Parts: sequence; C-alpha cells; structure tokens
Amino acid sequence: MDPYELKIGGAHLTVRPREDGTYVVFRGETKLAHLYPDLTDEGIVWETADWIDDEYATTIGKAIEEHEKHQAYGPF
Repeated sequence: MDPYELKIGGAHLTVRPREDGTYVVFRGETKLAHLYPDLTDEGIVWETADWIDDEYATTIGKAIEEHEKHQAYGPF
C-alpha cells in the first residue's frame, strides 16, 4: 500500500494507508491524523483521536474515498 498525495484547501497532504484499513495523514513531516472509517447506518463516518476537528477529518476522509474509488476502477 503505497503512500499518495492529496490537495485539500491548498494544503498538500500525504496519505499512508495501513494494512489494518486505517490511514495516517501528514502535512510535510507533521502527522495530522490517524483516520479510520467507521461504517454506520448513515454511511461511512471518518473518526480520529487526533486534534483535528471532525469536519476536517470528514473532508480528508471523503478525499481518501474518492482516491480509493479511482484506484479500484481506474480512469473513466
């Protein structure tokens, strides 16, 4: 599982997928969050115990979902 880059709100983030289905997100050398998807009745909720707000965690999580979807199906 190779790391990849995302650009969110002008910030360049590095996402490092882990074998356990979680994601560690960095801005430069600084770890922003260890995110994990939680499947609920309403869909996927992105959780973290780190000090980023829930909205930012969700924004990053949705970008991860989009990236993963494109990786699984390739370009259309």
